[in-house]
Amino acid sequence: MIQAHQLGKQFLEHWAVKDVSFQIQQGEVVCLLGLDGAGKSTLLALLAGAIAPTEGEIYIQEKELWQSPAALRAPIGYLPQTMPLSPEETVRETLTFRARLSLKRVDAKEAVQQEITAFGLEAYQGQLVQNLSAGQKKRLALAASFVGRPKILLLDDPFLELDHQGQLALEKRIAQAAETSAIVFSARDVLLAAKILTRALVLRDGRLAGTWTQEKEEKNVCRVRVRNRGAEKSFASSGEFQSVERLAQVEADTTELRLVGKAGTDVRERAYIWAAKHQLTLLGLSQETRTKEEALMDLLQSTAQGEVAQ
Repeated sequence: MIQAHQLGKQFLEHWAVKDVSFQIQQGEVVCLLGLDGAGKSTLLALLAGAIAPTEGEIYIQEKELWQSPAALRAPIGYLPQTMPLSPEETVRETLTFRARLSLKRVDAKEAVQQEITAFGLEAYQGQLVQNLSAGQKKRLALAASFVGRPKILLLDDPFLELDHQGQLALEKRIAQAAETSAIVFSARDVLLAAKILTRALVLRDGRLAGTWTQEKEEKNVCRVRVRNRGAEKSFASSGEFQSVERLAQVEADTTELRLVGKAGTDVRERAYIWAAKHQLTLLGLSQETRTKEEALMDLLQSTAQGEVAQ
């Protein structure tokens, strides 16, 4: 549904996004992670057609975005960090206007009521936007992004300013929308993002510095039991692994270790080859899976230190 090819955006002398390529399909919930200034908001604005790229192409449903922007933006629901809301409209009027941009009158009425319920806005639907709290405005902005039933949802830091109840409502709504849409969102809170994402893209200085998928994760962590004094030091000094952790000293010469491989490698294969090469006696070698939160935090740490993990 979405394809970015060597995408770049330059502001004066600064490249906010540079040489970024990826594809996203229906049903995926992709999170953009990275430090402040990494390029997350700029990338979302590019995908939404809110700003034009300096270089590269964006394809939406196999059509180049800037060759037919009006037709292609229709299936996109975009939430920038600051979403313009008319202060003199009511909650229901705001959602009705957004829904009617892409839906028939009957469908729009149904969609408006669904989003009012989904985001807990029933008690405020007759209130003017200017009288809402910051959290209530954020719920309204989110509802406005979903109400047109877009095939592509682009959400910039959607959890910001939401209380716990609002966060739960958003998690549920994203899970529902993912059945028929492709969703890309940015996040500062890895723990919140981990609950809903199916893939993560990590940006550093405007470039794609790392990715996470469950498929890669299943190849990335293993537990080994090895008989040889100095085995832990040997694995740790190899340069083949992201980290080496001692789990247990089983006997004087037998150690159980947890090995985390570098992204894009099969850690079990690397462990077996290293052990054979250095005459370490493997007594056990098994796959181990980190929690999604642990994996994402490790990836963020490694990319922040300058490693590129594709």
